[in-house]
Amino acid sequence: MQKKLNFAVLGTGNGGRAFCGQIAGRGYPVVMYKPLGETTEFLQLKEEKEMYLTGNTSIGGKLQCVTMNM
Repeated sequence: MQKKLNFAVLGTGNGGRAFCGQIAGRGYPVVMYKPLGETTEFLQLKEEKEMYLTGNTSIGGKLQCVTMNM
């Protein structure tokens, strides 16, 4: 039996966003946790639940959840 993987990324900086985009792009469920205050950008991410990367690598997908609640 194959085990289903779930991911949580703690932090929404450049590295956290890149990691979320790569995980979501591969079809795994990922939760993004933001430890600091609600920003306009956070609220938009929380509503849209999407992370796409463009540049040398183009990948992305839907996030399972964006939250400030550990």
